[in-house]
Amino acid sequence: GVLTFIPLYARTLGMEENVSAFFAIFALIIVVTRPFIGRIFDQRGADYTVYPGLILFFLGFLCFAAAGSPAAFLASAAILGAGFGAASPALQTLAVASVAPARAGLATATYFWALDISVGLAAATLGLVAARFGYAALYGLLCPAVLVLAVIFYTIWRRRRKKIA
Repeated sequence: GVLTFIPLYARTLGMEENVSAFFAIFALIIVVTRPFIGRIFDQRGADYTVYPGLILFFLGFLCFAAAGSPAAFLASAAILGAGFGAASPALQTLAVASVAPARAGLATATYFWALDISVGLAAATLGLVAARFGYAALYGLLCPAVLVLAVIFYTIWRRRRKKIA
């Protein structure tokens, strides 16, 4: 939803000139946060990176949906970048850690395959939502979706963790 519709949403807000800065900030924050996130993951575990990452996604989408100024638009890029930078590598690490070492390549490939499929499906589905309700509503709908997915993930993760323990 973020990558596909940013230029179109920015146009509706009259902020087309901020799209490049949005992507630059988003990418910069991902790169800057990765070393810290990796250290936190190693020292404290997945709960301390995945859930904060999902919360940051939620907050970033709230900010994004309500962006009425270039500052809010660019702040949402930083928040979303921090969320993605925290959640994505942690989820990939969990996928690899859940299989035998000989299957790590397969787990990585499956993770990125699922990520690519979900990006494609999200673009198609969210395009329908945006066409009917507008981009602000689209990003507003992503907020509860992030929360629902976080609860589902948390429930599955806890059940699996209890079975292993």
